[in-house]
Amino acid sequence: MRAEDIMKKPIAVKEDVTIGEASKIMDGNNIGSLPIVDDNGKLIGIVTERDIVRAISRGVKLDIPVKHIMSTKLIVADRDENIVSIAIKMIENNIRHIPIVDNDHKLIGIISIRDVLRYVLASNMFP
Repeated sequence: MRAEDIMKKPIAVKEDVTIGEASKIMDGNNIGSLPIVDDNGKLIGIVTERDIVRAISRGVKLDIPVKHIMSTKLIVADRDENIVSIAIKMIENNIRHIPIVDNDHKLIGIISIRDVLRYVLASNMFP
């Protein structure tokens, strides 16, 4: 199975969205990360629950744009990548979300660790 088979349509924001707004979007959509895209849809960063918790614990105000806390060292996959390969990337990089990008690095989907686990459980891949 490939990334394209289980990826979800991403909810993405621009880098000038505030941390508070990002938190509300994540809460309202029951998601744990927000990809950050430029005006052309190119992936430039990602903000996760962890990023927001760290920022709050360091006294960062919620009205600060997410560009100040987003991760820019991005681990991504393409639509044809094998789910096992994606799971390995998640484990090796200690991450729970992988943006799926096209050849131009435009965001086309996202896969969470929950999506991978659902796939594993549904396919009876475990003993």
